[in-house]
Amino acid sequence: MSTFTFLLSIYRQYWGRILLSGAMQWLAAVCIFALLPFVTKQLLDQAIATKHMPFIPMCCFVGIEILIPIFFRASDWIWLHYQPLMRHRVAEHLLDRMEQHSLRFFHNQFSGNLSSKLQDALTAVNDILTTILFDFSFSLFGVVAAVWAVYSSNFWFAIILCVWVTTFFMIPILTLSAAIRLSRKMSESGAQILGHVVDVINNLLTVKLFTGYSRERILLSKYQEKFTKKSYQIDRFLWIVNVLQALSFVIYVIVYMFLLARWYPQGLITPGDFVLVVSTNTGLIPMLWNTAQKIRDVSKKYSALKQAVSSIMIASDITDEKNAQQLIVKKGTVVFNQVKFNHIRSDHEVLFDDLSLTIPGGQKVGLVGYSGGGKTTFINLLLRLFDIKQGTILIDNQDIKKVTQDSLRSHISLIPQDPTLFHRSLLENIRYGKPEASDKDVEKAAKKAHIHDFIISLPEMYDTEVGERGLKLSGGQRQRIAIARALLKDAPIIVMDEATSQLDSLTERNIHDDAFQYMKGKTVIVIAHRLSTLQQMDKILVFEAGKIIQDGTHEQLLKQKGLYKNLWESQHHL
Repeated sequence: MSTFTFLLSIYRQYWGRILLSGAMQWLAAVCIFALLPFVTKQLLDQAIATKHMPFIPMCCFVGIEILIPIFFRASDWIWLHYQPLMRHRVAEHLLDRMEQHSLRFFHNQFSGNLSSKLQDALTAVNDILTTILFDFSFSLFGVVAAVWAVYSSNFWFAIILCVWVTTFFMIPILTLSAAIRLSRKMSESGAQILGHVVDVINNLLTVKLFTGYSRERILLSKYQEKFTKKSYQIDRFLWIVNVLQALSFVIYVIVYMFLLARWYPQGLITPGDFVLVVSTNTGLIPMLWNTAQKIRDVSKKYSALKQAVSSIMIASDITDEKNAQQLIVKKGTVVFNQVKFNHIRSDHEVLFDDLSLTIPGGQKVGLVGYSGGGKTTFINLLLRLFDIKQGTILIDNQDIKKVTQDSLRSHISLIPQDPTLFHRSLLENIRYGKPEASDKDVEKAAKKAHIHDFIISLPEMYDTEVGERGLKLSGGQRQRIAIARALLKDAPIIVMDEATSQLDSLTERNIHDDAFQYMKGKTVIVIAHRLSTLQQMDKILVFEAGKIIQDGTHEQLLKQKGLYKNLWESQHHL
């Protein structure tokens, strides 16, 4: 999606209110730059001719002065009632698109960088409209009104005003593309700085443990130097533009003051004409300088918005088919049929090549093997966090590519190895698995996850805030919260990826006993490096380099020579 198309999609819904708000501004511009100078001219000329203040021009003058703030405040009132709605829509639009992206998209992005771009977009959409509506269009109507006003005095004043205004704005317009290009480079450098800072904050413990302060400062300094260089380039470029505009302004002032000085003694213009021309330019010139500054500002905002749109609004590499159906799960049978997958976009280094297997519904299956063997990737493919290159993945004979992603994931509960929590209460974090669940249901799930007693020991119990990413809790406590959340979801397929790796053996055994009782009849897939946790599995699949090299129960695999027995013996001897 182009940046211009994105802006139109946001503004389209509010066109009526935008035009009405703009109309109030335009009426104010007509009053300031046409009616007020014209009435002032009439007032002065009649006062000089009759030696007293004329009543009607004086009343018109007062009336116009009253109308100007009324028009401005009416415009502001209309703006205040749709500006927050528009900002809200932008946030929804961008967040919806971000949620549609695959894990690969987020793996290639700094979280801080994405946050920065999102904030840039939220700010830019409003600022660009404000500038167009309250600065550009106001200036346009102001110039038209001013041209009419000075034309009433003398034709040549209107001509030189038109020539100067055209020159004044053609200078930044002709250089706009270069300004946008330089602004985009500066914005990218700024986003890099923010991304680096967020990355350091997220890894602050690692920085402390490895005394990496000096290295991080050096790296940040490099980013800062790059940003400073880009900032200097755009500022120098805009300074040159300012100089050219200032030169055109100086020439214009000299010309119109020369004409006033020459024509007034000759009687070609009246005192009212003199005041009209001077007052019109006195009000118009600062406004145009301000508008020129806004052109520079909007070029920066547009560059930031363009960068955000080009990053966030790109097409997702995982999408629902046009007529995707809702997944219906009754048994929970999982089938991988001749699946081929590789993480990099290449035909080399394929992880899964013609992988085929069946997990019957209601069966508990363990996945073991060395790190990098494909266990977690197997789960990610089942959840369709990545798309396979060839083959099919079926759940109850339904191709997961032909059902909606939401319906697919709503039928699978994942308990990850390193769960992160929202910076919300414990109650909200557990209830995230089932938003409509009652407090009693939440407590029931917490008891099964053996976290209830810990929660009620806290001063605020279930209302306790867990901190950003759940950092106020230990790793084991976060895992038990994640288990409670998954149990509350009550999905027919449950996936546990090293879900109890940070728990002590006794707590792990108790959770497995209680949880597996609760999981009867469900399809359960468990990844574990501690093989003692897999003895209750109906079947164990042994992965190595993307292939299943062994398949059987715990007892059957111990009777075979192979990787599983080697892993068991190495852990047993330890």
